[in-house]
Amino acid sequence: MPKSILHEPTISETDFWRTQKVLDRKPKRQTRANEEFPLRGIIKCPCGRNLTAGWTKGNRKYYLYYKCVDHPSINIPGETMHMKFEELLKKITLQKHQVDLLNSSLLSLWDELLKDENKKQKEKTRQLRHLREKTMKLDQKFIADQISVSLYHRCREEFKTEKNHIESMSNKLLLDKVHIGNVLKVFKSGRFNFYKVYR
Repeated sequence: MPKSILHEPTISETDFWRTQKVLDRKPKRQTRANEEFPLRGIIKCPCGRNLTAGWTKGNRKYYLYYKCVDHPSINIPGETMHMKFEELLKKITLQKHQVDLLNSSLLSLWDELLKDENKKQKEKTRQLRHLREKTMKLDQKFIADQISVSLYHRCREEFKTEKNHIESMSNKLLLDKVHIGNVLKVFKSGRFNFYKVYR
């Protein structure tokens, strides 16, 4: 932890930086699996190995557990793990000078991320434009009776799938930018709360 802290830290340095790893996750939670297992790959077993996570059936219901693949006795209920982790986050407090320092670092990081996100967004726009051109050429060939009906529909379906994928990735980039921007706003306000960001 920074030497300039004026009060006794409520958590260890190790726990603090593990918390940072969780906050460094890609902001929008990409898959349902990530939403169900937010701490998978973050929390470690005493042996040093990252805990994995999965569902276990019992009493006609499925229960989430975090487990160590090398130590079967390490089998922690997900509800307990999440509750303890949230309690830890609620204990983390930062003084204003620490928030200012982090804010300065975030501004620099934001500039780099924004450049990267904008570059990716331009590439997705280019891909969509190229796909529209391919679709127009396909339509022209079909109208000119240069391709069969079955080939036309197959290509159309492939183009549609590709278009949906590109648009999905493009939307994710936009959501990422919004999420990062919201975190930055919280830092600027000087009222940063690790628990709220995690939730």
